[in-house]
Amino acid sequence: MTKILRSLWLERLSIDSSIMFSNKKHFAIIMIKFVHYLNYVIFAAETRSGGRVARQSSAKASTAVRIRSGPPINKDYDSNPFIFMKYSQQIGIIASLLVIAICFLPWIEVPSLQLTLNGIHGKVNDQLSFGSQWKAHSFFCSIMIILFLIPKLWAKRTNIFFAVMHLGWAIKNYIIFSMCRQGECPDIKPALYILVLLALVIQVMALLPKLEIKETE
Repeated sequence: MTKILRSLWLERLSIDSSIMFSNKKHFAIIMIKFVHYLNYVIFAAETRSGGRVARQSSAKASTAVRIRSGPPINKDYDSNPFIFMKYSQQIGIIASLLVIAICFLPWIEVPSLQLTLNGIHGKVNDQLSFGSQWKAHSFFCSIMIILFLIPKLWAKRTNIFFAVMHLGWAIKNYIIFSMCRQGECPDIKPALYILVLLALVIQVMALLPKLEIKETE
């Protein structure tokens, strides 16, 4: 059917181009017919893709309604464009536990002092100390794990706040630990990069909570 219409349309277009473009009225009519033809082709393609068209005998073609006759739509996938959002809470909990574990790994190394610093041991000397950063990370992560487990809207909103605070704290630790001092830059270990990455993952998972929404009739 489409091939027949295409051939008829090409025959209609077999007009002298100089005459067609010299008359604005003819050009507008041809463009309108071309748009109608494209609409018909798109409508026919949608009909062949698995749906059927239902309309009243007195209705026009433009008022036709396409009814899906294919397999049923997966409601979880249809309402959730992110596949990993189904496991966002589990991923957030795992990432929070990994943040606490990362605090025990070396973050930086100062070659001149032969000193390794991390979230547990952050003291360089009496004048410079980064403190015990594992306490703050453990505090934030413990609260976020609890909020990840609570299937309530208020818990998910509160979790976003704590995730933002934790992400800012992780970025702060990266800046102060990797900063060069007195012309010497420390050797940054992978754990410090992973710390910021895990904090970012927690933030994204907090923004994608999985909540069951009750539909009201």
